[in-house]
Amino acid sequence: MTKANAPRDSLRSGQSISPMPTLLTLLRIKTILPLITLLMSSLTQAEDMQKYLSDTKDLTRAGKYEEALKRHIWFHDHALEHQPSMYGVRLSFALSNWKELGDKYPPAKQALVETRDRKMKTLLDGKESHELFHDVSSINETLGESEKTVSLFEDIDEKQPKIAKSYRADASKNPIKDVFTHFAVVLPIFLYSWEGCKIHRISQASHRA
Repeated sequence: MTKANAPRDSLRSGQSISPMPTLLTLLRIKTILPLITLLMSSLTQAEDMQKYLSDTKDLTRAGKYEEALKRHIWFHDHALEHQPSMYGVRLSFALSNWKELGDKYPPAKQALVETRDRKMKTLLDGKESHELFHDVSSINETLGESEKTVSLFEDIDEKQPKIAKSYRADASKNPIKDVFTHFAVVLPIFLYSWEGCKIHRISQASHRA
């Protein structure tokens, strides 16, 4: 009897073939499928946010400044609710695009400054939030006003040194050194994320088109 005939001969002899491999396969699929679905959903949301930001930049190019500003404000306030992985993009490409709009449309720059000032006030009022501190430092970096971040840290350090210490500890984890040396603080600078690189490529492609 050849190996090829073994399964058929087993059936003829009345021996049953164990269904376990099939059951295990089904169980594996049942376990993995939700993870695949979650991953695909996450990628779709990321693509949606990337397209949203790319479309907003297109509005700026088209001179539709008021509409572009509304979208920038929405993205800054709500993008992370839809896609947390846009954290770096939100504080890099998105802010850069917002400033670009502000250079052409003063109300946009004023809105960015007001956003920064509102967050600074919240921090100075005693709220401990690394996210807000990152927002403020990134906006200041974008506006070319990094000295305001140093001043903010000084004020917090004077009034609430424990909170300031937590910001210093958080900043010290950043591998980029010597950005700010005041109080030996290295303030966070966010590297472009994978999503940001994709947005850059989309933007370049739209230019070529």
